[in-house]
Amino acid sequence: MPSDDKFTDELVIRSQFEASGYIGREYDVAWMYVGLIQLGEADADGNRQLSAGAYGMGLPALTDHDSTRNEWKLMLQRDSEHPNLSPGTATGFVLAQVRGGKITGWIHEGIKLVDP
Repeated sequence: MPSDDKFTDELVIRSQFEASGYIGREYDVAWMYVGLIQLGEADADGNRQLSAGAYGMGLPALTDHDSTRNEWKLMLQRDSEHPNLSPGTATGFVLAQVRGGKITGWIHEGIKLVDP
């Protein structure tokens, strides 16, 4: 997968939370499932628990970005048990179903979340 498929490097935390990023023009996106999570500190076994998250699915808004990529945007709903995203870093994931049924996806670590 091309390395330019990614989230926007910085997202603003708002009550209506919108994630955005870029996807190669070669993908004719029919549907996306997008998530953004923040994790707590590792326990003695190295496991980390979810401290906050937000998720969304559907057809994203797609706009031309440059000759190789489209920008995507999708509204996310906060996790019902861990809704409080905070300024700092987060990890995002994307599953994109393209027309014809194939699925592609990626993980993006180090997304910066900031207050408005």
